[in-house]
Amino acid sequence: MNRNLFAVIFLSAFFARAGFAADYQYQINWRAMDLGGGIRSSASELQDSLVWGPVKKSQNAWYALQPGFVFVKTVSLSTPAVQSATHPDQVNEYADASPVFTVAEAGGYADIAGYRYIFDQSSGTIPTYLTALYAPAGTSISLSDKPDGAWYLHAAAEDYEGIQGAFTAHYKVNIKTAVVPASSGTYITGSGARVDIPAGAVEAQTNISIMQPAESQIPRGVYDPNLTGFVGPVEEIKFTSPAELLDDVIITLPYTHAQLNGIDENTLVLTQYDATIRSWRPVVGSAPDKTANKVAGTVGHFSLFRIAGYNPVSVNAVDLSNYPNPFTAGAGGATKIRYSLSGNANVEIKIYDLLGNLVWKKTISAGEFPGGATGPNEIPWDGKNWKGRYVSAGGYICVVKTGGGAQKTKIGVK
Repeated sequence: MNRNLFAVIFLSAFFARAGFAADYQYQINWRAMDLGGGIRSSASELQDSLVWGPVKKSQNAWYALQPGFVFVKTVSLSTPAVQSATHPDQVNEYADASPVFTVAEAGGYADIAGYRYIFDQSSGTIPTYLTALYAPAGTSISLSDKPDGAWYLHAAAEDYEGIQGAFTAHYKVNIKTAVVPASSGTYITGSGARVDIPAGAVEAQTNISIMQPAESQIPRGVYDPNLTGFVGPVEEIKFTSPAELLDDVIITLPYTHAQLNGIDENTLVLTQYDATIRSWRPVVGSAPDKTANKVAGTVGHFSLFRIAGYNPVSVNAVDLSNYPNPFTAGAGGATKIRYSLSGNANVEIKIYDLLGNLVWKKTISAGEFPGGATGPNEIPWDGKNWKGRYVSAGGYICVVKTGGGAQKTKIGVK
């Protein structure tokens, strides 16, 4: 049945005069009642759908019920359809501790106002008006920072009369994050993504999450012309609670030959999404292991990671940047100046203050790594000038010069 069938039943004068108290509702023989056209319904469906009261206006049939009438909805709401972009499979384990769900009425009924839902670790919980939360139809259900284990979203539809459907959907998610000890730790996901955290890289035990975000959740960055294409899915790696890396970690992602799609395997690098310039950047020193079909790189912070083909043509504004920016000088901090070379080259890096005074410079010979070698390079600056003293807070200009030209970027010191 594609729509709800409604009936208005006139009660006898005896019941009407008595105000039709609830005590009399069981005197109606629901099972024997013919609602027209030979349609009958079970007692439970009818009793669950009663709307009592002297006057009730229906959202579906625009009339008011008079005293002595009962409004009966004879079609129960069906079991909702639940989906999760973050946890699409109810069997697999996911490191994402913040699941997101969409709930829809399987039958597509137009009078669904929303859904009552509960998220717990029991498989058969039934949400009720008193115990459950409410989500309007068409909105997603988002939860955050849930502990490891099997969890269930229980959802039931509710119509505009406040009547809840008799059928509940139970959607299971399995959350399993990695507990990283302060000494060291290695975490490998089912897809083969791997994080190696050395001793002392974190201050205390904490959890990391490795997940593959949905396509709609991947940021659209500035296109880097040196990238020849992406290989495999995006992996989002993050702490599930506030924490910082105290040392570099190694990220390793797998790939298959089918995913290359014409990209030269020798050009594969690990890329990291840089939110400061809204672009995917190659991780310095990353390279493919063609025997194991993996690409590994060393990074100083978590982010979004993906394998890509990389064929730099020159040092350009897209490739030249620094991270972090701004950074704190004098507290053991440093910024990393990043750029790419199309071939081995002599490189000169100069940093000026905003008045044009030279603050710091470094020269690197062709072929020297890092700094003068083909591909991505990364040079640290700790915020000291050529006299070995920390510079003042403010803005500075970094110039990277090769035989093919020069590029500039801004560096902030705080």
